[in-house]
Amino acid sequence: MYRFLATTMAVMTFCAGTAVAEDYAAAGESVISGAFSAMGAGDIQAAVKFFAPDAVYVAIPAPWDGKAALVGPDEIGAWLGFLADDNSTIVIHDVKVDGNRITFGGDFAGDHFRKQGIDVIPMDGVAILKDGLIQGLMWY
Repeated sequence: MYRFLATTMAVMTFCAGTAVAEDYAAAGESVISGAFSAMGAGDIQAAVKFFAPDAVYVAIPAPWDGKAALVGPDEIGAWLGFLADDNSTIVIHDVKVDGNRITFGGDFAGDHFRKQGIDVIPMDGVAILKDGLIQGLMWY
């Protein structure tokens, strides 16, 4: 009987842990996708709300003026606004969650590149979440 109870408890603990991990993975994916979906819809205020107040967004190569690291909602919002004005979209895929670290692929498209005959640019990204918000994000 003891062995049965111990095995049952172990299975229940594993399943509960798996459910929490799956919930966290879904939440992480929704934060990343939500930020870029809002940007693609031109709702920069909504997009910035997915970022922590002291978030850092790094894009490689550097976006404009050679500044690769954007800090806080004003700088991040300005960059996302620039992308929205360029009719940019980022479709997130292949999301993997390891604790608060999320890696993902993205298909980036925008008018600037379309004018050069480039429809989609595949990119990779890494994000760190803190309290359900993006604390750090890097594209490359």
